[in-house]
Amino acid sequence: MHNTIAIQQVFTEAGQTFIENTLSLQDDAAVGALAEMLQAQYPQYDPTIEIINSVALLFADVAFKSGRRIAY
Repeated sequence: MHNTIAIQQVFTEAGQTFIENTLSLQDDAAVGALAEMLQAQYPQYDPTIEIINSVALLFADVAFKSGRRIAY
């Protein structure tokens, strides 16, 4: 048994024209259109975030191994 839901329930920000155009595309093109729409809504990739995450993980690892608490 397959359950279906309307695409508007998943992509609530998509307008009717976008949905109709996307549904008329071949699979790869439709996935590309949906990916572009989602990427346009979120901030661009920032490599600085990876550095910050690495430093935070390093501090957490040091705190864990030393048994100390680190204030954030």
